[in-house]
Amino acid sequence: FSMSIILLKWIVIWKYKEGVCSVSSMAYLRWWFVDPAVALWEFWVGRFIKDTPLINLVYSLMGANIHRSAKIDAFVREFDLVEVGPESSIEYPIVCRKFSHDMTNDDSASVPSIRFRSVSVGKQCTIKGMVSLGSSVCDGALIEKLSVMPEGAIAPSNTRVAGNPSFVLEKELTPSNMHCWWKSGMLKIMWLTFELYLFFGIMLLAQYLWVFQLPSVSTLRYAPLLKWVLQILWFGVLSVGTSITIKWMLIGKRRSGPYHDTLLRSVSDWAADWHYRASTSILLSLTSNSRIWNVILMMHGMDVDFVSKIQGHSFLPSQMDLVKVRKSFISVISFCVKKDGMYREIEIIESSVGFFAHVDGDTDAGDEADIDAVVDTESATHSKLQIRRALIAPLTHVSKDIMNESPDRRFKDLPVCRVIFDEMLTALGYILSFGLFVMTMIPSYEVFVFIARDYQYIWMVVPALASALVFQMMSWTILLAIFQFIAQLGSKGSDSSSPWSDSMYAVFLTANFAHQNWSCIRVFHGSVVYNFLVAIMGAKFEGKGMGRAILLPRNVYEYAFITFGEQTIVDNADLNGHFVVYSNITLGPSSVSGLIHQGSYIANAAVTADGSEPWRSHVGTYSSYKESRSSSMIDPGTAHTEQMFNKPIRFDDIDDPTLDVLVLGDKHENSSSEDEQWV
Repeated sequence: FSMSIILLKWIVIWKYKEGVCSVSSMAYLRWWFVDPAVALWEFWVGRFIKDTPLINLVYSLMGANIHRSAKIDAFVREFDLVEVGPESSIEYPIVCRKFSHDMTNDDSASVPSIRFRSVSVGKQCTIKGMVSLGSSVCDGALIEKLSVMPEGAIAPSNTRVAGNPSFVLEKELTPSNMHCWWKSGMLKIMWLTFELYLFFGIMLLAQYLWVFQLPSVSTLRYAPLLKWVLQILWFGVLSVGTSITIKWMLIGKRRSGPYHDTLLRSVSDWAADWHYRASTSILLSLTSNSRIWNVILMMHGMDVDFVSKIQGHSFLPSQMDLVKVRKSFISVISFCVKKDGMYREIEIIESSVGFFAHVDGDTDAGDEADIDAVVDTESATHSKLQIRRALIAPLTHVSKDIMNESPDRRFKDLPVCRVIFDEMLTALGYILSFGLFVMTMIPSYEVFVFIARDYQYIWMVVPALASALVFQMMSWTILLAIFQFIAQLGSKGSDSSSPWSDSMYAVFLTANFAHQNWSCIRVFHGSVVYNFLVAIMGAKFEGKGMGRAILLPRNVYEYAFITFGEQTIVDNADLNGHFVVYSNITLGPSSVSGLIHQGSYIANAAVTADGSEPWRSHVGTYSSYKESRSSSMIDPGTAHTEQMFNKPIRFDDIDDPTLDVLVLGDKHENSSSEDEQWV
């Protein structure tokens, strides 16, 4: 598969080059043809070889100039435009493209275009945030989490860069030393070999249990389909047990305090985290909003109660011993529990943490807090970071203690019996949802059998498989549209409402998550076919938007609540018709227009013709936007909106053509605290 993608890239693209092209040009069509194929490779192959020498090899064969000693723990696109120096660490995806409306046609009308510029990363750099196209990161620089380097910017050598848009936070930074790359690489490849044998053994045992021990099943027409379903379920459940075993064998019980960062410790952490991600992905897609993950994390060593609502894939085995959660809601977030040779504990008590927030132990990262909280200014050697009774906005970097004296008015202290009852309803919903999903595979199975016949000829099997996958996607999409209608009964027609059943809605969100990840719908991203599928799910398009909108989202939920403006472009952003605070689900419309750039998060919000710059969150603004338009008739392109989390939205003009080269400097002394991206 990897070689097929490499050949496809060279045959269709040859080499990516800097420049601008219209979305109606053949150059754009060639780019679009290859990009979904690369995304497919990333899901089925790339995510399993990240942070190994194998992905360096693949990207080098793709045309990227990546040094063999570089640590690539994220994906890369537009390969020929990427340069990564020795001993650098890439922990955030690098893309060398950006959509715009800069071009005009013969009638002087604005038409969408896409431009390509190179990205250069020097030696001993660490990239945790977004490096925009045309940017250059000099030797020894550190780009912090949730930071966004503007297009064409230069990060000076040995500096720490943070913020959105970014600025120099610290000078004369000492680059961190990496372990011997070839020793680490060899150990990781050996571990991947062990994992292949382990997964093969699990599937072989499943074959023995579900094929040889159930001979009566073999007489059924759909016996092959049923056996595969049983084997996948077996793999998902048993892999959780192997993950728990591997965690305790390789890591044991981890405690806060100083540690010695040896090669063995580093590889052991990577191995346990890799197995957890790989082995739990199937079960996670079936039960992502169930509290069964609280139990699974407890068995891995995490101190979490059963009442909290968490996302299981946000926590890794190498971090679990150092995280404590009580009566909290935690969305998809990231952690950093080690800094300067110290492990640091993180406590989240009676708090609500928004989407893609990042929590780490660097107490010197920011200035004032964005939330009305009492901030503890203890030194960096303090072994615990505490978040108590706090409301953390999406896309927020938390680096200091946040402790409020009283809980938020939206916090509900649910009794355990109520939580158990809700979980029983959720489990019943998951069983029903999985049964319906299996039923959607029956028509596609019939299509495959009809076309492939006796499976003797590969030229019959390949088109049969492709046809079956498309047919299954259509069946699944229609089923999900019906499921969405049921889950949202009584919620439409209002700018802000709640679902009739939180348990049912949790099951629907999981089904939506699985549909976007495991069906072949992502292959059609950016095409009219995808717009048609989105319309089937209930999304609305203004004017000729269905034929003109370019939708390349990361995830979409509540299609029926989303309206797309004409010529809207969504590039790797999250679109939702809901947001959650302390497990309280709020549903409402979202209106999307203009350019929605990478990393943007839109939930029950209105994004006007100005669009959204990279890594901006827009939450709960739809009702205020609607009221402002009806009362004062404010121009949609200039309407000001505020978030439900009291965190302002800024539209920073970083697309000015005069900013071809922008050397990042220090933050201005008079900058307002509300412009901070850090807490």
